[in-house]
Amino acid sequence: MLLNTLVTFLDEQLELKKFSSDYSNNGLQVVGKQEVSKAVFAVDASLELFEEAAAREADFIFVHHGLSWGSEPRRLTGMTARRLNRL
Repeated sequence: MLLNTLVTFLDEQLELKKFSSDYSNNGLQVVGKQEVSKAVFAVDASLELFEEAAAREADFIFVHHGLSWGSEPRRLTGMTARRLNRL
């Protein structure tokens, strides 16, 4: 499935427009492969999740607690930088 098709479907199903004023940055946060054949789902966007997703050769990661919050962009250092490097 094309990434844009999947993201559009999820945005509509989860009714993201209803939560536009939410503090979290809902929706796609990091663009990866344009073709998705395997997805993994988790609660937190942790380094351990990214390592497991890589081991499972996942193309798409869906989480409840993403990487980006509030008024972004921000410096990506420390733990966030390590997670993004693995991602």
